[in-house]
Amino acid sequence: MCGLVGAFSASPLNDREISIFKHMLYASALRGEDSTGLMLATKKGVIDYIKAAITPADFISREFDKFVGRHKGEILGIFGHTRAATVGKITNKNAHPFVINKEIVMMHNGSVLAAPEVDIKEYPVDSMALAVSLQKHKNATDVFSKFLGAAAVIWFDLRDNSFNVFRNNERSLAVSRGYTTYLASEGAMLNWVLGRANISSKIESVETQKIFKLDIDKFKDLETISVPFVYAGTSGTRIATRSTGTKTGWPHNQQQVNKNVSYLPSSTAQQVVEKPYFTVKDYGPFERSDTILLCPEKVEETENGNYKIHLTPLAYNWTEEFRKKYGNTPCLCFIVGKDKDKNREEAERIEAAAIVEATIKSIKYDRTKPIDNRVTLYCGDPEPKGVVYS
Repeated sequence: MCGLVGAFSASPLNDREISIFKHMLYASALRGEDSTGLMLATKKGVIDYIKAAITPADFISREFDKFVGRHKGEILGIFGHTRAATVGKITNKNAHPFVINKEIVMMHNGSVLAAPEVDIKEYPVDSMALAVSLQKHKNATDVFSKFLGAAAVIWFDLRDNSFNVFRNNERSLAVSRGYTTYLASEGAMLNWVLGRANISSKIESVETQKIFKLDIDKFKDLETISVPFVYAGTSGTRIATRSTGTKTGWPHNQQQVNKNVSYLPSSTAQQVVEKPYFTVKDYGPFERSDTILLCPEKVEETENGNYKIHLTPLAYNWTEEFRKKYGNTPCLCFIVGKDKDKNREEAERIEAAAIVEATIKSIKYDRTKPIDNRVTLYCGDPEPKGVVYS
């Protein structure tokens, strides 16, 4: 049992509304304390996210204000997930949201037994498989019409610049509509938090077996798509209809939709922050098994004709803050073998390269060193690459 919370409006959320959302995230700890994550959309079309394997209380005290502060006065929608781990280890990588190919940014409460075009066993977390399935299908009805499991799902789809909501009968999701719309896994919790803020609002359940699609730019309704109920191999007839303003299903201020409009991403939108920023994760942006681009610095010959290669990360797509904090992270590759001549040739080949691609095999963290110099990466499978222009 995980928790979902959110707040969104057609205009940027103010400090009070962000504070209410923070209280919702804190209360959602009752549904999960293993990991915490946020995703948001701004009026500039930026999609940003952050996640860490820590409790919501720790997350809020250490990271919330810093993350939200990066987009102060620009946030149209912000959504949170508190994880109660059922499938998969408790790690930063397994926390929500899941970002797939810079197209899908998804949070899920529930369990996945089957989803189209994915093998659940291939993924460390079943929710990740659902995110991949959504990325493989442009039409989400093709996913949820064949989905088996429990689901309350919210996701950004950057291919059509939309925010989406879906749930089935196995998971709850409540909403309070108004100038600012709030949503949460539990209606009672949502009512309590809004009541503490002196907000009187009708709490409604999001209708099941419908996908509610909203425009990220203004968080206005685009369409409502009915999904056939499928369970244990039985299926119904697919119905796909655009909503033009009825308040059944998604309780929100809706607009008339021009059916001839193709809702495509704007040229200024779709900037996904691929590596979330958080200090509570000691290893910064690095994950074991990640592929990373490096710049060779020097080569040392060690005992028995082996070689140690010193490298630093190539931070051409990093923010300035990331460059300062992690741009000088030491990385080591080792050339080891019985043939000394081959070792030397391989070391010289790596040293001569402008850029090297390698896989992070392990990460060492030394608490005795200054905070900006505690991480050392040990990489393998180095391979020279062409020049990357920043």
